Amino acid sequence: MDFLDYMVSLAPEGETFLIVRQKPQLKDGQIQLHADGGVKATWPAFLPTKTMKDGQSWYGNTASFILDRFTDGYARASAANCEFVLCMVLDDIGTKAKEPPLAPTWKIETSPGNFQWGYAFSEQPTKGAFVGAMLAIVCRLVDPIAHLVPTWSTPAGDLTWCVLSRDGRLLGCGPTGGAALVAAAEAWRRELTATTTNRGDHRE
Repeated sequence: MDFLDYMVSLAPEGETFLIVRQKPQLKDGQIQLHADGGVKATWPAFLPTKTMKDGQSWYGNTASFILDRFTDGYARASAANCEFVLCMVLDDIGTKAKEPPLAPTWKIETSPGNFQWGYAFSEQPTKGAFVGAMLAIVCRLVDPIAHLVPTWSTPAGDLTWCVLSRDGRLLGCGPTGGAALVAAAEAWRRELTATTTNRGDHRE
């Protein structure tokens, strides 16, 4: 079994793993870049049976997409088309990131000395629980005092989160990925930046 077949095998019946292609945006024949140097691109999604040509950049999406939700016969890697997550992927292990203590399901050398570690879930988490956990981890890595608190759960199992400031003030609540949560997280980021700048803190 090759790697693509393995990823396809993780999705239950009626659902599928999707691949996405990075299509750089061009202007006057030149690739457009973001301010940080990253390539501006679109990311059309395809079923894993799509033929991939040499020279193209392809990636896998970590969610499990529900086939019946695709409209007009087109695969779309939209949050509305999935409920569960197949795996977790960590990039830049060995260069920008230290090795995690837990051995991965797979390792891929993406460039010399630079590895991607992947973890397949034995019990797939909901998209809300997964994203919420990732946000909580990021909050703690950036600032151990920050709080991202799960407050209640919907019947579908998706969590609603509240973001608290360093001194315990409520900055906002909302469903994972919702506008209210994004705004609250951004308010927390601005406050953290101002606080650490004023204190003269330097964090990696």
